Amino acid sequence: MLSTAAGIIVTRASTPQDIGGQIVEQLFENPRAVGTAAGVLGIMGVVPGMPNVPFLALAIVCGFLAYRMARRKRIAAQTPPPAPVVAPEPKAE
Repeated sequence: MLSTAAGIIVTRASTPQDIGGQIVEQLFENPRAVGTAAGVLGIMGVVPGMPNVPFLALAIVCGFLAYRMARRKRIAAQTPPPAPVVAPEPKAE
């Protein structure tokens, strides 16, 4: 926990963004990380003796979020960037 806090402080010093937004951005930037969390939560949900409903519900939510994030990135990668607007040249009189 100490190394995570130190990493956040070091990263925080280099950007002007607020710390809450920065932590959320780092945690949810990569859909693979959220998908992995969904898998771990799903496995914990099927372990006997663990509270199944909360873990499986969180696994479904994280899996859905990972799917949506990956889909959004895929669509953004396929969409071509907008063409630059070129101002018309002034006519010489």
